[in-house]
Amino acid sequence: MSDLWGIYALWYREVKVFLREKSRLVSSTVNPLIWLVAFGGGLGASISIGGAGY
Repeated sequence: MSDLWGIYALWYREVKVFLREKSRLVSSTVNPLIWLVAFGGGLGASISIGGAGY
């Protein structure tokens, strides 16, 4: 059980650091959105399955 408390303590510390650094929080949210828009727009124009677009 002490192993789980150790893992939890490390996880909790990393979450606190992550939330404290606003640039990491913003970049980890914006980066996937940019990829979705870029690939969605690029693939959406070239792929259609059964008449339905991407």
